[in-house]
Amino acid sequence: MVNGLLANFKWENNSEIFVLAFPENYQGIPMFKDFSRQELALKSALKYVAKKPTKGQFYQVAQFNMNTPTDGLTATVDTAGIIKLEFHKWGSWWWRHGLGLGLMKGINIEFRNASKGCEIEIKKAANDAVFIYSDGAKWKEVKF
Repeated sequence: MVNGLLANFKWENNSEIFVLAFPENYQGIPMFKDFSRQELALKSALKYVAKKPTKGQFYQVAQFNMNTPTDGLTATVDTAGIIKLEFHKWGSWWWRHGLGLGLMKGINIEFRNASKGCEIEIKKAANDAVFIYSDGAKWKEVKF
């Protein structure tokens, strides 16, 4: 799963990368666990393991438990520009910095738990910003 996500990453040259959701663990085994509070888990793996250093601002918004190889999310965007992520099935929950994640408000991002998923509001983003999330071992991009 880790190798698939690293191999499929293609946005290292964007000026802003919003990683909306990606796995923290697989059946309890750490995948991209990050206690640093500096959003380094995926960014460091891309740089040192995949040899794909990112050049722009990198935001790791949320992580989740992965229980099967096909676990992931579906994304929709409502008329107000709120990104809604929904788990394919029940059994996952949200993480950030190694802790459970509830409401999070930042300068550019607001994260809220929602039924079977979450809502993410991006308040400000660059013109070439990318918004991605994992689905199995692949990345999907949210288009506005």
